[in-house]
Amino acid sequence: MIVGIIGLGLIGGSIAKALKKNKACDFIIAFDTNIKALKNSKKEQIIDEYTLKIDESMAKCEIVFVCTPVNNIYDNIEKLSKFITSSCIITDVGSTKASLVKKISLLLPKVTYIGGHPMAGLEKSGYEYSSEILLENAYYLLTKSFTHNKEQMDVLQNIIKKIKAIPLVILPGYHDYIVANISHIPHIIASSLVQMVQSNDQDQKYMHALAAGGFRDITRIASSSPDIWKDICIHNSNEIQNNLKMFLSKMKQFEEAIVNKDEKALLALFSQSKEYRDSFDNQQTSIMNKIYDFSISVEDKPGIIADVSTILAKNNINIKNIGIVNNRENYGGALRIELYSEKHRQQALQVLRELRYNIHIKE
Repeated sequence: MIVGIIGLGLIGGSIAKALKKNKACDFIIAFDTNIKALKNSKKEQIIDEYTLKIDESMAKCEIVFVCTPVNNIYDNIEKLSKFITSSCIITDVGSTKASLVKKISLLLPKVTYIGGHPMAGLEKSGYEYSSEILLENAYYLLTKSFTHNKEQMDVLQNIIKKIKAIPLVILPGYHDYIVANISHIPHIIASSLVQMVQSNDQDQKYMHALAAGGFRDITRIASSSPDIWKDICIHNSNEIQNNLKMFLSKMKQFEEAIVNKDEKALLALFSQSKEYRDSFDNQQTSIMNKIYDFSISVEDKPGIIADVSTILAKNNINIKNIGIVNNRENYGGALRIELYSEKHRQQALQVLRELRYNIHIKE
C-alpha cells in the first residue's frame, strides 16, 4: 500500500513513524513546506520519497493523511483532488469536522473522504517532536459521511489498528460536540485562568512564582499553539458557543452557592464533580472499551515499576498501561496495572499473588 502524508509535523511525522515501525504500508511519500523535516525523515528512512508541492507524485497513493492546521485542510484536499483517483481514501487529523464535510461535498465525486482525529498530541509542534509511539493506545476518531463506503472505512480502521491506535467511528456533528466539551472549551478555560492570574499578579510576581502544582497542571494546555486554537474556535464556533453557555451556567451555580454561603449546595456540586471525575479511572461501563485493571500495594522506591514490569514480561504478559496512583482516596494500592484482556489480567493476578503481592481489585 502506498500512503501519502501532507504535513510532516508532530502528528504527520508520528503517523509516518508508526506506519514504518509497524510495517503497515509499503511506501510513504510526504509533502511539507519544511524541507529540513522532509530531508531528516528521508535520512531516517521513515519516508521513501518527498515532494515540495502537491502534484502528480501523489497520484498512486491509496490513502492520504492530511496533517495540516484546520484552516489549510480543505485547500490541500482540493489541490490533491486534481491528481488522485476517487478510490484513494483521503483522511485528515483536524479537530473539527462538520464544516469541513460540508465543503468537501463540493468536490464530489472526485474525492473519497473519511474524517480523522487522533486524540493524542503534545504542547510542542514540529517533526522533531514526533514519535512512533505517540498514537499507541490513543483513541482515533473517524467520522462517517456520504463520501465513502463500508469497505473503505474498514481499510482505514485496519490501518489505524496496525499503528496501535484505537479507532472509534462517529458522526461529524457529534464529533464536534464531543471535542468542544472535552478539548476546545478546556483550552479556553485554561487560557482564561492564566490571563486571570497574570492580571491579578502584582510587582513582586508572587503568583507567577507560586503557580505550580494544581495550577500548572490545569493550565498546561494553554501552552499550545495560539494559531491552531484560533482556527479551531472559528471552525467549531457554534458548538463552542453553545457549550460555553452551559459552562457559564455551572460557574453561576458555584457563584451563587459561595455568595449565599450555601454549604449544602457547595457540597453537592463538589461531590457530583468528584464522583464523575473518579469514574474516569474505572471505565467498566464505557461504550468504547472495557478496562482490565487492578492495583497492588508497593513500596515507594526507585525501580519498583521496572520490577513489576519485568515479572510480567517474563511471564509473557503484555502491559497496556502502568503507573503510580497519586490520588488513592477510596482506592487501594499504589501501583495501577492495566492489561489488554481479562485473560491477561487473570494471568497477572495469579503470578503476582504467587509472589505475595497485596492486590486490590476495584469493582
